[in-house]
Amino acid sequence: MILRLADTVYRGRTVTVDGNVEPVAVARAVREVPVDESRVTVRAQTPAPVHERVGCLHPQMGLQTRTALAEAGRARGLSTRFDAAIRELRQALRELSAPTVEADDQRRAVAEASAETARLRERVATTRGRLAAHRELDGDTDELEARLESAASDLSEAETSAVAAEQTLARTREKARAARAVLDRRMRLEDDLANRQRQARARLVDRLTDAFASAVAAAPGGPDSRPADPFAVDAVTAGLAVARIADFDAPVVLACDRFPDADAASAWLGAPVVRLR
Repeated sequence: MILRLADTVYRGRTVTVDGNVEPVAVARAVREVPVDESRVTVRAQTPAPVHERVGCLHPQMGLQTRTALAEAGRARGLSTRFDAAIRELRQALRELSAPTVEADDQRRAVAEASAETARLRERVATTRGRLAAHRELDGDTDELEARLESAASDLSEAETSAVAAEQTLARTREKARAARAVLDRRMRLEDDLANRQRQARARLVDRLTDAFASAVAAAPGGPDSRPADPFAVDAVTAGLAVARIADFDAPVVLACDRFPDADAASAWLGAPVVRLR
């Protein structure tokens, strides 16, 4: 491990840092690709997902203990009979994409085309009535006939545009129905995936509960004996127990007074340690 804090560089399996540095900033540096301009950078083994749960232990932390314990099992290579279904569901979700369909423009076009068609029909009807009146009076009808022909032509074009707009809207609505069907399927797949993940998590927790209870009982600063409910202990004790089970390769960041020094913490956890004090 190589930890750089401002202008100071620390190397080794265990590191003790004195100074004003946030534990979560160090833990984030363990998980993220180092950036040269960052105040804190860490070069070490790539952490497993469980590092986000128990890679930084401090008195103000919260912990979803069962979820963290299940991820510790994954870090140790444990599997369940639900894993194949989980992989298949994830793949199905990756392959399923629902397009975003907006019909506002099409509805607006239909409304405008309908209004224009109605206006031109009124114009044609008015012009036709005036032409009929002039014919009854044997008046000059050439101008009115030309107006009627022009209005009828405009009306024909407007009706064609209105039909086209309605057809476009109909196609858009069909696409929207298809998109909703895809979204419905996605929701069903997500529900199935969540159920399988809960089942897998419960199975992993069942398999690791005894080991977790033993680790809780052995944790420095934890209960004096094996507790009846190991999941009822404080977050730091639970986090230490999960980290001990998880078989870490990446550094664990400790900002708690549970060990006399970083070497003792590393020996107990079986992991590299960054101790902040």
